[in-house]
Amino acid sequence: GYYYATGTTGGSIVLKKAKTLQELKGTPNVMIFNPNMDENAPKYAWWAPEIYRFDGKWYVYFTANDVGNDVYQSCYVIENESENPLEGEWKLKGRIYDPDHDLYFIDATIFELKGQRYMVYCSVEEDHVNHFPQRLYISKMDSPISIEKGRTLISTPGDYSWEGNGVNEGPEVIIRNGKVFLVYSTSGCWTAQYKLGMMEMSVDDDPMEAASWTKLAQ
Repeated sequence: GYYYATGTTGGSIVLKKAKTLQELKGTPNVMIFNPNMDENAPKYAWWAPEIYRFDGKWYVYFTANDVGNDVYQSCYVIENESENPLEGEWKLKGRIYDPDHDLYFIDATIFELKGQRYMVYCSVEEDHVNHFPQRLYISKMDSPISIEKGRTLISTPGDYSWEGNGVNEGPEVIIRNGKVFLVYSTSGCWTAQYKLGMMEMSVDDDPMEAASWTKLAQ
């Protein structure tokens, strides 16, 4: 019965809720987690949190790093067992990564299809330091706090001229009318050419098969 909005201040995660979208606009943020709350929490560059409720618990997935260099950005998750995510205790559950590809990993989003959860995220092929181009990958989730080994590359920047600057990031998914729609950002957030692209697939296809996805030309 509530709308929720989450964000970061750069070094902490905030959350708010309201009965309507209009009320949400004026509702104050509540800080729910910061690096001082767990000695194992990452310290730098907190980005892109998303909140979900899975299996009776709340989860926030966010991007951060623990070395002070954002080419080492990774995905972290916190968990809250309270029915109200503004109450109870948020606990750090660790870092999410593919053991076979422990690389730059940002902007995780999650969707569920036919009882299986999937995580879509921005990552790179093999090198932390030279972390371009940044592509979109998908992995199966085996729990709310981990993904399975193995990932599938589903989008590479440069398929179209408007995807310049070597970046596909910020994926978001909506499932409607028998299709999975995936909207993403491209061309680099530091440029005036930053824009949105979209991919789609049938709900009857396998998200882990790259051929299932069609990238729209506009």
